[in-house]
Amino acid sequence: MALYSRATYWDERYRNSPNENLDWYQSYRHLRNFFNPIGFAAAGKGNAMGKSSVNFVGNGNKHQQQKDMPPSATMETIPEQHESIHSFPSIHEARVLILGCGNSTFGEDMRNDGWTGPMVGIDFSSVVIEQQQDKYHHYSPKMEFVCHDLREGIPFPNESFDLIIAKATFDAILCGPSPHHAARRLVQEIVRCLAPGHGIFVLVSSASPDNRLLFLEHHNELYYYWNNVRHHAVNRGGLYKSKNGNKTDYVYICRKQESSDLAELTSSSSGSSEETSEVMSSYGGVHAQS
Repeated sequence: MALYSRATYWDERYRNSPNENLDWYQSYRHLRNFFNPIGFAAAGKGNAMGKSSVNFVGNGNKHQQQKDMPPSATMETIPEQHESIHSFPSIHEARVLILGCGNSTFGEDMRNDGWTGPMVGIDFSSVVIEQQQDKYHHYSPKMEFVCHDLREGIPFPNESFDLIIAKATFDAILCGPSPHHAARRLVQEIVRCLAPGHGIFVLVSSASPDNRLLFLEHHNELYYYWNNVRHHAVNRGGLYKSKNGNKTDYVYICRKQESSDLAELTSSSSGSSEETSEVMSSYGGVHAQS
């Protein structure tokens, strides 16, 4: 829907339903086993191409380890290129960026699960950003919210984050004008902002690999940006169950190469607001560009 790419649509929706939390596609609870350093380390270890069941262990925090993936999760692995692999930081230190955060509780759920490092949510709806800033002010400065249109880039310097998450955001951008150009530019910006060697991009989409992997490529080369890409099919359950049964979503876990030619990537992200720069300058080594 074209409306999904318009800030005015979301402003009105969030203004009219301030207490409705929208967690598109999948909740953190359903995806939790993907979000742990052991699982991210596996994103740097290629296996033979194929489809199999997935069983990641928990991240070792106060919650009990979960032994099973979400219902009907399957995985396909694209073998990695041979680059040196850096360890992913601990969940207490990892710098996290959530693109198109909306009023989802995904970030809050991560924090409650032990992800206590710097966390930033970005959305182009000024209404929802104000709501989130008010709701989570007690987490500041370790959890911040920035109003910004991702089609204009990501307003942070190179290699600012260890983990970047886009859940439904990519699909919304593809509903807007010049969708292919906007999506490819966003991927360039994500790569630019990820730490080399261990930086992870998690893309959650309703679209299959046939329709999403091409946007992760650079001139038809998947390994230009990524050391390894894994994609998992996960059934949507509970609140999101469709009338025709469970709908399948896809989780793409991409690990950045040890070295990428930043000269090939867009370094523009200028025009960040003074407020954004001030908000982000106080913690975790994460600073918005001015």
